[in-house]
Amino acid sequence: MDRTAAIQVIVRTFGLRGRDSGLTRMPTGFCAGTTVRDLLAQLRAGARPGDRLASVQSDTLLVLINGRPIQYLSGWETVLRDGDEITCMLKTAGG
Repeated sequence: MDRTAAIQVIVRTFGLRGRDSGLTRMPTGFCAGTTVRDLLAQLRAGARPGDRLASVQSDTLLVLINGRPIQYLSGWETVLRDGDEITCMLKTAGG
């Protein structure tokens, strides 16, 4: 795979950036072959000190690609494709 080729994805984060718990939607460019793990590392590198994203543990995140949980794909090694929509949010439980 040509890792120099660029792909564009949409990244949505819920409650992970800034002080509010709202949605951040950002179009982002990556190299072909970028995995979900790579994406998370790049998002963390660009996070501000107060962002939950800077310190949240990977196992506490729910990550969806085009509405499908990554555990039903290739997990953190899922390769992103041009046009993918990635959603990241904290897992919740309760009743």
